[in-house]
Amino acid sequence: MLGGPAFFKLLPPDSRFPVVLPWGQYDWKTELFYRHFKQTFERRKLRSHRAANAELEAIWSLLGLWAMMLHAQVILSEKGVPPKRISIAGVLLGYRSALREYKSPPDPGESLYEMVGKAVIDPYRRADKSSREYPRKKQGQAAGAPKVRNATKAQIHAAKEIRDQLPLRLTA
Repeated sequence: MLGGPAFFKLLPPDSRFPVVLPWGQYDWKTELFYRHFKQTFERRKLRSHRAANAELEAIWSLLGLWAMMLHAQVILSEKGVPPKRISIAGVLLGYRSALREYKSPPDPGESLYEMVGKAVIDPYRRADKSSREYPRKKQGQAAGAPKVRNATKAQIHAAKEIRDQLPLRLTA
């Protein structure tokens, strides 16, 4: 369809949105866009059965995601939000809710413009979680050497009482 293998490459370094470039001119941001395409946009499996239709579906889905993100970038750039802080999941939530409720006017704060305007990633730094639960198996402590102490007079007296008790002679 596109005249040979092509990948989507991101625009400026601070952007998250692609343009078509020839094979071999892509980077990790391209992989990030495809990750959002597969996971957040829920296109891990295409609905088409024929290869030609699946290719068209993938192209139009990528184009739709790209257009939604460009629209979000325009809205959020008016508010001074840099493109790296745009939440793809938040933008998709805004579009899906607007498409789902098309018959009734939106409640305050639920219009497409307002929902996309709130689609921002939090500014706090996330910690590295790669070894958060390491080691995964609980490591028990060794028992160690016993601590031997001399018995107190009360302990000796209690032991003698137990020894001198008459057996109960219980049978089953």
